[in-house]
Amino acid sequence: MRDFDFVDGMYSWCVDQKLDKKKWFGGCHHCLVLCRVWHSSGLIGNGGLHGYLDGVSGRHLRHVVAAYHAVGSARQGDIFAQAYQMYEAARYSHWCDTREVDPDCLVLRKKMGPEIETLEREFYDENERLVTVAAEFIRRNISQDKIVAAFKP
Repeated sequence: MRDFDFVDGMYSWCVDQKLDKKKWFGGCHHCLVLCRVWHSSGLIGNGGLHGYLDGVSGRHLRHVVAAYHAVGSARQGDIFAQAYQMYEAARYSHWCDTREVDPDCLVLRKKMGPEIETLEREFYDENERLVTVAAEFIRRNISQDKIVAAFKP
């Protein structure tokens, strides 16, 4: 089985088991880490960093950044943190200019300039590596009985 299919299947099983909803110390911590990484990666692939950042709080983002680091993709976690700082700076700048409290994320993307495109390219360039380290993370940290259950016909 390809690593992508392995990670995606394990993620789907964790979601089906509602292990993506458990608190850090309830249920399977490693499944939650996997879910945070795999879900955010998919959302960014569909809507860009700016689209993802538009819907998260700083507290949630800290958990996502920590999850990327835990899985072994620290560079993507760091890109998240950097993009969030840029996004919040653009939001504040827009508010100072217009007093608009909740601007559209595309307006903020323009304010962020070409730097956000560079960060997105760097993030996407790490995706292949993410698949590999996520598969290794699962094999190392998630119990064999959960893995077997996830792929039971």
